[in-house]
Amino acid sequence: MIEPRFLDYAFRKALYEDSDMCQLCKNQIHLFEDCTVDHIIPYSKGGKTIPENGQLAHRGCNAKKNAQMPTLAGSVVAS
Repeated sequence: MIEPRFLDYAFRKALYEDSDMCQLCKNQIHLFEDCTVDHIIPYSKGGKTIPENGQLAHRGCNAKKNAQMPTLAGSVVAS
């Protein structure tokens, strides 16, 4: 069985409603459509697609992070 690549819409919506802060740049995400769920440990590096490995980020910040590990990208694990 192949592991899912993306966390579902409801999880992203719940993260946004809890806090509209990008966990990568620490700025506010003004529109829900501008956010995505980032894998803290990148999927390509063995990170799991589970809520504990997901954090809210601007689409652009997530794209800039690419597949970098958290310490390289300056990412902070969401609490």
